[in-house]
Amino acid sequence: MSPKTRTVHPMAFEFPRREPAVLFFPTVHIHDGEVHETATFDHRLYCQVGAAPAKGWESSNGPASKWVRTKRAEGLVDPSAAIYRRTLLGVYDNRDQELGSTDSR
Repeated sequence: MSPKTRTVHPMAFEFPRREPAVLFFPTVHIHDGEVHETATFDHRLYCQVGAAPAKGWESSNGPASKWVRTKRAEGLVDPSAAIYRRTLLGVYDNRDQELGSTDSR
């Protein structure tokens, strides 16, 4: 049986940060009105940063323009820079992810 095809709608956020050197991913789950200690994650986090992030991040092995229709990204994606991805699949501590001065997980 082949897997079911799903349409995924990426989300991108840009907002002022308390710590400009830290990239923040809002990933806390609140599905029933409560914040539980753990949650089941099915997320792929993407970023473009100057140097390769700490372990747990995969590189696109080439410029973003190889994988993304960068013109449709309206300036959010640098076509010449690599993209990094972190997959969170399974049960994890229910908290936001950060990349920067203290790497997540």
